[in-house]
Amino acid sequence: MDTYGTSKTVTLWDTKTWQPIATLDTVSFESFAFSPNGSRLVIGGTWPEQWIQVWDVETRELIVELSGHKSDVESFAFSPDGRLLASGGFDGVIYLWDMTPYL
Repeated sequence: MDTYGTSKTVTLWDTKTWQPIATLDTVSFESFAFSPNGSRLVIGGTWPEQWIQVWDVETRELIVELSGHKSDVESFAFSPDGRLLASGGFDGVIYLWDMTPYL
């Protein structure tokens, strides 16, 4: 589980103990999603950082930043197998990303 706010950080929580297990330094964001298997966390940046960050949940490392949106990234949807990611933004564009290299 994760929580977020305006501090450009994400806190990952252990849902069995309800204790924080990690804090990730991120971009300013409004949207996030976990991959279907829970191994990846994607975060959608807000202006002026409109990229998508892909994090490895286990190692807590930033894997890649994807760019394309010209405005805030507001929504995500993974394919059931986690190989594709759709992102939508205030720019009115939906991008389809191949996540295979980042699995």
